[in-house]
Amino acid sequence: MIPAPARRWLLLDLGNTRLKWAWATDGRLGAVAAVAHDRTGWLQEAGADWDAGPEPQRILLAAVAAPAAVDALRAALARRFAGIEVERLASPAHAGEWRSAYAEPARLGVDRYLAMRGAMALQPGAVLVAGCGTAVAIDLVDAQGLHRGGLIAPGPALMRESILGRTGRVGWQREGQVLAFGAGTEDALQSGCWQAAAALVGRALSVATRELGVAPPLFLHGGDAEPLAQLLDPGARIVPALVFEGMLRHAR
Repeated sequence: MIPAPARRWLLLDLGNTRLKWAWATDGRLGAVAAVAHDRTGWLQEAGADWDAGPEPQRILLAAVAAPAAVDALRAALARRFAGIEVERLASPAHAGEWRSAYAEPARLGVDRYLAMRGAMALQPGAVLVAGCGTAVAIDLVDAQGLHRGGLIAPGPALMRESILGRTGRVGWQREGQVLAFGAGTEDALQSGCWQAAAALVGRALSVATRELGVAPPLFLHGGDAEPLAQLLDPGARIVPALVFEGMLRHAR
């Protein structure tokens, strides 16, 4: 008997800073690749990977970036994969056991929704999910699948840029280190921004524990997940492909 051809899906996550993508074959995720979409040639770099194998049967897109980046990506996909629909995902009111806390569910960032679905697929019961990138976005889901709501704040780099852009005497002459207390402007600023982000995640976990009566597992994803985890108590689970795990859950 001739085996059936493998199902090959292209999963895309267009965030505020980077385009990330992964191939899924028969429901199994491959490695995640990424490119910053504020530089020349980002679509050509991504396209070199897309052209390396057979065409996908499905293309799934989660996008929270500016419309210009979304339009450029969709045009590039249309040129490469003519006739294959790009399925742009949006946050629903409910999906499976998950239910949105938002009165207007579509306003919930689709990356946040997918990350929650991904965490629920990996860990039964309540979960606390923190996306760590341009922004720090935290969401709590209880054991019944109800999204209890979330928190959004600037990520460490955005905090730093805000201070440097709004103050006249704070200089930035070198990359700062993250320390308990910085003995120079660069170290103090870098340490303050990273510790502020970590403190927000830590407080969210504390409040979630009080509300649920038990500490939920903490999932971290995004470009800053690993350095942020170093400032938190041990036990946080870093899952770089969490949004893509959620895409698979949603698509099934």
